[in-house]
Amino acid sequence: MSTIRDSLQYQPSSYSIMEHVAEADAILKVCSKEWPKVLPYLLEPSNLLALGGLRGVSPYVTFGKQNKTVQSAEFVAFLKRFGLRLIREETNYGPKFSEPIYMLIHTGALAAVPDQYKAVADWWVPEPKAYDHLNYLEWYLYNMTACQAMLEKGKLPKHWLAEWWAPHNLCFGMLLGYPGSAICSFAAADMVQKSLNVAPDTATIEFRYPVNSGVKVAYDAQKIDMSSRQIAAHQKRWQDFFDLIYSAW
Repeated sequence: MSTIRDSLQYQPSSYSIMEHVAEADAILKVCSKEWPKVLPYLLEPSNLLALGGLRGVSPYVTFGKQNKTVQSAEFVAFLKRFGLRLIREETNYGPKFSEPIYMLIHTGALAAVPDQYKAVADWWVPEPKAYDHLNYLEWYLYNMTACQAMLEKGKLPKHWLAEWWAPHNLCFGMLLGYPGSAICSFAAADMVQKSLNVAPDTATIEFRYPVNSGVKVAYDAQKIDMSSRQIAAHQKRWQDFFDLIYSAW
């Protein structure tokens, strides 16, 4: 089943791509002078999207030998100058992470989620009370539970609940800045898989950038929905961002 209609009512930010590039570039320039050993990590593609305000969160971030540096009060102050926060992922259950893992947050882009996905504006809480692991987790779980309620009430397509990961996939997709058409298409694909036991025909939207060890930037949608003008425009917008940033750095 295809869902070319965007139930999340996505709208890209009102800033031009050059403005997003300029924001990321300004942060990189300061980092290159004050924290040159951290710079390669901020140049990873997912982190760049966060620096430029194109996504609210960049998850699964590692800093290698610079782990102690990024936990310092001085580096935290550097990030705050640009509206950024770094939250360390922690777990009390199961195996411990082999190395520290963080989430890089652009507070402005995070707060703008209900402006960019109009369908969630009535119930989405824009920001956690504080930018630490526990407050962020409580905030995310609250929004995910609210999303579940909206699905159950039919405010969002109820049949997506055939896949119990649907609330997370919707919320996380918005935090990552994916277009609504793609998020909805993937949710519909999950529903087909779970309720009909039929493997959906999906494809991955990928981006070109220099080879690096950072988190890969890509998202999935049903092939039948690849004709979405929203997806095509989003893909071009992000690719233009990468081309401009990496040509300079």
